[in-house]
Amino acid sequence: MKKSIHVGAGPVALVILGFVCLGASAQGQASFQVQIANPGETPQVITDVLEVQIDDIVIDYQAVAVPSPDDPPDLAAAAKAGYRLYSPGQAHWGNARLTLAPGPDTDFLYQWYIDTTKGKTDRRSISVIFHNDAGEEAGRYNFFECWPVRYKPPTLSNGVVSDGGTLEVGIGAIELLPGIEGTPKTPGNVSLGFPNANGTVDFDGNWDTWSGGELAFLSSFLYAGTKFRTDIPGHLRFEPLVLQGHMTGSRKDMLQWITDTIAGKPWQPAISLRESPTLVNLPPPRGKPANNRVFTFYDCFPTRYVFPQFNARSSGHAGEKLEIVFETQDGKKG
Repeated sequence: MKKSIHVGAGPVALVILGFVCLGASAQGQASFQVQIANPGETPQVITDVLEVQIDDIVIDYQAVAVPSPDDPPDLAAAAKAGYRLYSPGQAHWGNARLTLAPGPDTDFLYQWYIDTTKGKTDRRSISVIFHNDAGEEAGRYNFFECWPVRYKPPTLSNGVVSDGGTLEVGIGAIELLPGIEGTPKTPGNVSLGFPNANGTVDFDGNWDTWSGGELAFLSSFLYAGTKFRTDIPGHLRFEPLVLQGHMTGSRKDMLQWITDTIAGKPWQPAISLRESPTLVNLPPPRGKPANNRVFTFYDCFPTRYVFPQFNARSSGHAGEKLEIVFETQDGKKG
C-alpha cells in the first residue's frame, strides 16, 4: 500500500495546533514508511498503516538568574541590558497513534496490544521514515521503548469497515534523524539558518510563515492598596518565534538541533532567518516588503515542535510548526 504526503510548497496542511490535512494536489508526492522492531531485531515494515498522528514535543524553559562562566557570553551582556534570561529544561511528549487497514500487520499489532493487557512487558521501537520527491530518505522519527496504551476498534459506517482500528502507543524516548537533503519544488517565504564550522550560515529548510519575536516588558509588582494594584515595568523579554510551513526534505540541522536539546544540550549560539527574495516579485500584500532581510537571533533553543500528520487516504500536504525561545536579536538587509 502506498502512503503519500506532499513535500513542497502550497497551502499549509493544518494537522495539530491549527493544522489539517488537505486533499490531493498536482504536486509531487513523497512516501512514508512505518517500521517496528524489538531491541536487537531486524525492523519489520508495517504496510497496513493508513495514518500516523504524533503528539507535540514540548521543551520547558526556565528563568536563569545569573549567567555562569560556562554559559554563552551573550547571556551576560543580555542580563546587563535588563533582559530576562531563559534556559531549556525538561522535554515532554505524548503518544503516537497508528490507524490501520485490515490485514496481517494489523493482526500483529493487535496481538501486541492484547499481550500487553495480559501483563506481558514488550517494549518496541517504532520509526516513521519520510522521503523526498526523489524517493530518498529525507529523515526519520525514531521512538524507543514504546508500548500499547489504547486500542480503538475498527470504524464501521453504513455496514462498511473503513479501517482496521487505531493503536495508540506510549513513547519512552524520541530521536529525530535527518537523511538526504532534498530541494522543495517551490521555495518558502523564509529560510532557517545555522552557523557552520567555517563561520558562515547554512540555510536549512524553507518555511511559509514566521511570527513572534516581539519585545515586551514584564511587569513587576510595586504596591497593592484596598482598591488598586500598581505594577512597574520589569525585565525585557522577547516573545518566542513561531515558524510554520510544509514539510520539506531540507530540515537536517533543525532535526538535529531538536534531538540535541532533548538530550540536554543548552543553547544554540545563533540562528538566522532569511526572507525569500521571491517575495519582492509577488503582488501586494505579500510582495515588496522582504528585500531579502536577514535576522539573527542569539542563545536560542526550541520549545515546541509540532509533527506533521501522515495520511495514506488523503495525499495532502504535511505541515510542521516550530517555536523558538531566544535572548537577543538583530536584523539587517541582505
